[in-house]
Amino acid sequence: RGGFIGVGAIWLAVSFPIVFLFFREGPRRRDAAVTQGEPADVPGLTFRDGIRTRAFFRLLISFGCFSFYSMTIATNIVPLLAETGVGTIEAARIAAVMGVMGIFARLSVGFLLDHFPGHIIGTGTLLMPVLGCAILLTGDPGVILLSIAVATFGAAIGAEMDVALYLATRHFGLKAFAALFSAIITFGALNAAIGPYAGGRLHDLSGNYDTLLVTIMVVMSIGALAMATLGPAPRAWARMGN
Repeated sequence: RGGFIGVGAIWLAVSFPIVFLFFREGPRRRDAAVTQGEPADVPGLTFRDGIRTRAFFRLLISFGCFSFYSMTIATNIVPLLAETGVGTIEAARIAAVMGVMGIFARLSVGFLLDHFPGHIIGTGTLLMPVLGCAILLTGDPGVILLSIAVATFGAAIGAEMDVALYLATRHFGLKAFAALFSAIITFGALNAAIGPYAGGRLHDLSGNYDTLLVTIMVVMSIGALAMATLGPAPRAWARMGN
């Protein structure tokens, strides 16, 4: 209970002043479209055209796989670590590495996206948990390897949402971005809802987390394959805002 209060208090103390003091609307466009109450013309695909693209289905699959993984691992990480032989308190301490690594990944992924193709960065982040699960399946990995495995989980969770947002703007433009990305994250939310139940069910049926770890490896490999085959964004708006 204290932890939940602390998370809420830190979020309020850090985020609210920054948003309140420094976030302002940009200057409004005073063209004919705005004065007539119509949305300004912005580059991009319509919703109908967007859902027919290869990029839409690949982002849908990759983000769906990521959402299944992220919620499944988040709800099971402490008992999963405890079953490797470490105590519950030690498991909680190791699990904290996931949060720290997630923050680092979120801060650094923007720099990487500025210098490397987005689908390559996305593929790498989706493959990180595959490595982490492989470490956990080795039997008795020890605290150092457990920490490395958890770090891969945190890196993927911290980076992938930002990668998905970036790629969606580059492949769809802004004309129907809200509707297209909402469809992607809605599919992700469905997978996120299924994940924790599926993870618990697999554990109950098998008596351990090995089956779940293998499942995550397969799911994330599928997501990485979808991301790797995304291809370059259309040149018309691939460098919007630059």
